[in-house]
Amino acid sequence: MGRAAVPDGTTVNITFPHGGKACHFDIRVTYNDGDKAEWTNIDLCEYEKIALFWDGKQTRAVGE
Repeated sequence: MGRAAVPDGTTVNITFPHGGKACHFDIRVTYNDGDKAEWTNIDLCEYEKIALFWDGKQTRAVGE
């Protein structure tokens, strides 16, 4: 994304290219300490938004 970090509570809009029939993407979050959360083969044509939440132990993704 070209950002060093995204602060808690911040909204960042990321547009995925839907050229042709491209709908399935992998999403990865990398934290400052090197930990990662990954989701594979997400059908982004199903969702308008994906919100990521971290509870201090794990990250969850919620699609709308």
